[in-house]
Amino acid sequence: MKPPILKRLTPKLDHNKAFVFILISTAAIWFVLQLSKTYTTQLQLNYSIINLPKEYKIEKEQKLSIYITSNGLNLLYLNLFNPEINIDYSEFTKSYDFISIDESGLNNLISTQLELDKNQIEAHNLLKLDYYKLFSKQIEVFPNLDLTFQPGFDTIQDIQYSPSQITIYGREDALSSIDSVFTNPITHRNIKDSISSQIDLNLVELDYDEVNTNVINYTILVDRFTEKTITLPVEVINLPSDTNISIYPKQLEVSFELPLSKYNQVSAKNFKLICDYSRAKISDNYLIPKLVKSPKFIKYERLRTKQISYLIKE
Repeated sequence: MKPPILKRLTPKLDHNKAFVFILISTAAIWFVLQLSKTYTTQLQLNYSIINLPKEYKIEKEQKLSIYITSNGLNLLYLNLFNPEINIDYSEFTKSYDFISIDESGLNNLISTQLELDKNQIEAHNLLKLDYYKLFSKQIEVFPNLDLTFQPGFDTIQDIQYSPSQITIYGREDALSSIDSVFTNPITHRNIKDSISSQIDLNLVELDYDEVNTNVINYTILVDRFTEKTITLPVEVINLPSDTNISIYPKQLEVSFELPLSKYNQVSAKNFKLICDYSRAKISDNYLIPKLVKSPKFIKYERLRTKQISYLIKE
């Protein structure tokens, strides 16, 4: 036997449940009835242009706004999911600097892709898009170096980087003023070991649309350096056949710095020291020595003697 208080509450709870059920059912029926009605509403559709030739660029995409007449269920779906319309480049009418599709063409295209009748679609404006042709140009890349080395260390050779050129794409008039690009600063301090890394190109101030790469790879080969001095014979060139001279000194010392790992690989045969007689002034009676051949990896060559005295023999 139920307590008296439960007897009083149970009919009231059942009554509340019935009321809520009737309320929800009524709302559901009303909602379904509303969805079955026909409405006309304005929608902005997403669209994508397919098969656009690579050498063309759309300058600014126009919004695609249409009026659609359909039942509430269809319109609810379109508003929630906003399906994308694909427009083939071949559908456009082409002009020098824009492409367009008129209202009739849009109605046909949209009704087909949304599976609606043509009379349910109404585009009030044509779709007009400004576009331009992309030109390409190869430009030089220059590394922006900011390096310091530990004492006794230096680069074996110039910094190696790849690619040394990049291709940029854009308007012809914009590309005409672009010939090169620098990297962002390549900054390393107290270097004593070789480095391989990547660095971005500084493209911020360039007026372009696309670029084939915005990063380069670089390598800095580093070694400990030491000084070496060798003695070289002096060769006189451009001496007239009817002239015979005597020079002093006949040999000169040249000092330079080189990688420690290559110290024993360098000898006098790797160098050539000349004096060009055709550049001599008779009144001065001396020749200027010049080092015209040396290994690429040596640095800071210094000749101990800056002048070669000569005497013309009778």
